[in-house]
Amino acid sequence: MNPMNKVLSALFFSLFVASTVYGQEATSPQVEAIASKVTPFVDKSTIVVAQFDLKKLDPELSVKTLREIVDGSLSKAGLDENAKALIEPMLMQGITAMETEFKEGQIGQLIQSGCEEVFVVVNSMTMAQSPARVLFSFGESASANMDVLVEKLSQANPGAAFEKKDNFLVVDTFQPQLSESEQADAKKYVAGLDKKRKPQLRSEFVEGLERTKTAPLKVVFAPDMALKGMIQMGLGMAPENVREALPSKTVLDGAKWVSLGVDLNRWIIDLNVKGNSTEATQALYDGLIKAKDSSLSPDLAALPEEAQSQIKEQLKAVDAQVMMFMPKVKEDRLQLTIDKKFLDTNFPALVQMGMSAAQAAMQQMMESGLGE
Repeated sequence: MNPMNKVLSALFFSLFVASTVYGQEATSPQVEAIASKVTPFVDKSTIVVAQFDLKKLDPELSVKTLREIVDGSLSKAGLDENAKALIEPMLMQGITAMETEFKEGQIGQLIQSGCEEVFVVVNSMTMAQSPARVLFSFGESASANMDVLVEKLSQANPGAAFEKKDNFLVVDTFQPQLSESEQADAKKYVAGLDKKRKPQLRSEFVEGLERTKTAPLKVVFAPDMALKGMIQMGLGMAPENVREALPSKTVLDGAKWVSLGVDLNRWIIDLNVKGNSTEATQALYDGLIKAKDSSLSPDLAALPEEAQSQIKEQLKAVDAQVMMFMPKVKEDRLQLTIDKKFLDTNFPALVQMGMSAAQAAMQQMMESGLGE
């Protein structure tokens, strides 16, 4: 074989290996960095991988952007003075609370301690005993601050287990209602699975993380075989109209994985539901619409016409609210993006939803109070 053929053979072999490992698209440096850190803690039974990249968070920009969005949306909403007087203080109070969280709350304390990233991992084999494993990643110069964080976390989570691994502080949370002996058994069970673990970051997580790679906060959910069985059982107990509209095969084929990316600096939320194919995604969307329509079409024949008209108007409003948050079909994905444009367009409806919910809550409180 001449030298050129050898080079070409090596190149084609490298491309073949790359496509086998990463699929059709190369893995980005951002996802490779996440994978290198989280893979030792995940396996084929992992169902959630989340990352909060504190290095990408700009607290001042986050608060400034949110304040601008709220101010802009309020000015464009066309609210009357009474509604604005009710809504604006509540929104501003929320912004102030967030600003305090960034400075003095848990997020602020993590940043000040030198923690660079927080990972959350959920495993179907251990979630009954330990709902989540939280990984705090520290820079080289800040690893000494782990002890301070352990002291704070142990006070808030007395049943948690702590372990230092290189630049990681690994925290296993356990069900608070467990007795001491039950917690000891749970810790042994989790430790035993750790020893047997064969680290593996499933392709579903790689794909989902790619969709959210630029967001400081990213969450990917991908059911394993055990959870798929639980989903099938749950759907089997759903109301008849939901079972007919959303058979388990439609749901599982249409939701291979779900990703949520939150850019707190620009306040953009991006939700993606990936199907096994374009057809599977369309079938899931059609099923969601069918389930919505059937749920919002009760039999009103026995009611007076005036009551029927009122209920129909209420259901029409609910339908519009549901469709506001219904993801749109994007080839083999369902996608919903909430950004400044979305808020500017839908803010009046969102305010009305909030006010209706508040009025319903107040009415319920009054009725429960009168009943006592």
